[in-house]
Amino acid sequence: MAIGKRILLFLLTNVLIIVTISVVTSVLGIKPYLSAKGIDYGSLLVFCALWGFGGALISLGLSRIMAKWMMGVRVIKGFGANNEERWLGSG
Repeated sequence: MAIGKRILLFLLTNVLIIVTISVVTSVLGIKPYLSAKGIDYGSLLVFCALWGFGGALISLGLSRIMAKWMMGVRVIKGFGANNEERWLGSG
């Protein structure tokens, strides 16, 4: 995939997230609390960035644990207790 297409998809995703949050805040009546003059896009941008980075960091932190759990993987540290584990650990 070309780098330009990746950047376009990234920007489109972020714009759609901002639009979604704007609609949700309007429907739930939260909009007046964000700004008395309407929606404050600077605050919304910071809010989205914090949630986005936070979600990405949580996802990154949990991905290894979840992959091990879903695949039923057991990590062998050092030399195993039996011949099979020693053979697997030497590779």
